[in-house]
Amino acid sequence: MAAAALLAACATAEDDGPQGMEAIGDPARAVPVAGETLVTTDPEVDADDPALWADARDPSRAVMFGTDKTDGLYVHNLDGSVRQFLPSGQLNNVDLRTGFQVNGREMVLVGATNDTPGGAGINFYLFDPDTLQTVDYGLVSIGMDEPYGFCMGRRGDEVYAVVTTKLGTTHQWPVSARTGRPRAGRRAGPDPRQPAGRLRRR
Repeated sequence: MAAAALLAACATAEDDGPQGMEAIGDPARAVPVAGETLVTTDPEVDADDPALWADARDPSRAVMFGTDKTDGLYVHNLDGSVRQFLPSGQLNNVDLRTGFQVNGREMVLVGATNDTPGGAGINFYLFDPDTLQTVDYGLVSIGMDEPYGFCMGRRGDEVYAVVTTKLGTTHQWPVSARTGRPRAGRRAGPDPRQPAGRLRRR
């Protein structure tokens, strides 16, 4: 009864609104689940942030990327089935950007923060819009504890990865396929098969 009373109180407060008007769509209506994503690793998967890609020419060609906070990255078909699983560790948030140029081809750059102890960084992946296949593209070490929020953006021709931490700091890197390997203890070199990340803003 107490829970029902609390929910009723919340609904009344929302219905009244700051100007005494109901919001569009009130009262709230139940939305039944139409499908569920499946997992093939840990049955107690800790599913988190999703990112959706759809082909602008044919939206039925679409996949969803979703992180498992204990195991890695899932790539799901729209019916919830697993297309791929990439075991990358303790991933948190995921985002993507289209039009990422690698060896003259436009790929989709997918990134996810990784807070595995001793291996904090950003895992990058390349998604091929023609084959709908995803490959591991490397880890960029970011030299901080517990990366939390994550997104990517574009300014001009450059793609940026932005990470926030639980301490409230924000870090931004330009990501390129032209200038080297990830900063994860590997020797830098002109290898477009790996992303490059360098600290730009703190």
